[in-house]
Amino acid sequence: MFESSAEDGIPKGTIIHASWDEKAVPCLKAPFVELTKISPKPGITKEAIEEALDKYVAYMNDLSSEAVGATYGHVVEEPEEFIIVVGWKTIEVKCTPASL
Repeated sequence: MFESSAEDGIPKGTIIHASWDEKAVPCLKAPFVELTKISPKPGITKEAIEEALDKYVAYMNDLSSEAVGATYGHVVEEPEEFIIVVGWKTIEVKCTPASL
């Protein structure tokens, strides 16, 4: 029914490990989970990305948001990259990016 994700014990895809705290648990238990990998553009600092992600996560965790919750963490193999996790109650979300 499903194609194997490994051949002769060797993964076919890329495995990404992310490090985050317990805030990710509600997101990962949601019926729908969104994972997004963020890579900085040249010249953009890690601090600038964290500042932007902090605002995004705060917005997504607001009670008026349709998200179950959101958080982000670092990619273990590439510490300058981030993974955002957002939990959703439904796949049909009304997003208003202009309000970010």
